Amino acid sequence: MIKRIGTCSLEIPLFVFKVVNHDELKPKLLSQIEELGTYSYINEGQRISHTDWHLRGDRDFGYKKIFLPIALAHMALLSKEIHRNKYTGFIDECWFQQYNEGDYHGLHTHNGSLASVYYLELGDKAPHTTLSINGKEVTIPVAEGHIISFPSYIEYESKPNGTNRKTVIAYNSWFKEVL
Repeated sequence: MIKRIGTCSLEIPLFVFKVVNHDELKPKLLSQIEELGTYSYINEGQRISHTDWHLRGDRDFGYKKIFLPIALAHMALLSKEIHRNKYTGFIDECWFQQYNEGDYHGLHTHNGSLASVYYLELGDKAPHTTLSINGKEVTIPVAEGHIISFPSYIEYESKPNGTNRKTVIAYNSWFKEVL
């Protein structure tokens, strides 16, 4: 039997990075995403107009060839900042999601150690990411070209989209000790 004897309130690590060459990458990535055709993901907790969630483990096509080196560079920066380079970052799964007006993704968590989201395309009325921490909503202000990373066990959501289209690339990651 286990009995809780207390809690300790700690700050949640949240990392925000900017992809410096975002303006150059954006049209290339969007072009590759558009070539994939349309696959919608709609159920009780989400309405996503276009995604490749069903191919999240496949790394060898289109936009992933362009984006994964950026994600791995991001993981290297995180490793340096968090672990003083004692660990190497790995990408477990990667996928994109395009939200048309009214689309949303309800509260959910991710696999891995960290959940990361790259904001490829945001309109003026696109919602920011909202984390749920100890029952409180925390909105993270982001802009196109930003990558946010946070512990994957934290629930988060994308509220209904109020713009023509919002495109993100998400990935799950973890760290392994460098021997």
